[in-house]
Amino acid sequence: MKKISLILLSGLVFISYTAVAQIDNLSNMSSDWVRSSTRNAATDAADIVVYNPAGLTKLENGLHINFSNQFLFRKPSHQYDIGMGEGMREYEQQSADLFLPNLFLTYKKDNWAVFTGAFMSGGGASIDYSKGSITTDLIGLQALGEAQGAYTAVKDPTLKASSFYLTTTLGGTYSFRK
Repeated sequence: MKKISLILLSGLVFISYTAVAQIDNLSNMSSDWVRSSTRNAATDAADIVVYNPAGLTKLENGLHINFSNQFLFRKPSHQYDIGMGEGMREYEQQSADLFLPNLFLTYKKDNWAVFTGAFMSGGGASIDYSKGSITTDLIGLQALGEAQGAYTAVKDPTLKASSFYLTTTLGGTYSFRK
């Protein structure tokens, strides 16, 4: 019995160790939480899977589903001068990020609850510079250098990229109090 307990404990430690690696963390994993940051102690909806899983045992018995989407309205921009006589260049994105969904499911029965969820834990935004950026200009300059005078300009550079860290979770909670 001790050997099985040791193997189980070792497995849990290993799983916990690998689950902490996040580079670009989003703290807004639920649109309900964004609406009211006092939801850290909430016990009323399935979205608490992310920030208060122990509170799931306070839900009514049955299946609870929470699906929502967030919109990011922002205008990332940058400016630079690479010192080749062209002067200061400015770039700005004009579009919004309209897709940052999350889905949480919880089944609660008496003192226990099981839960799962799928959400974006990091990234979640896109960039779209229709006239390029410093990155496209530097790549263009490198390509022109390699062309050894065969070409003198880069035509219509653009940069479009996105990053989404899809995260899933699965777990359970049990309340020792009635």
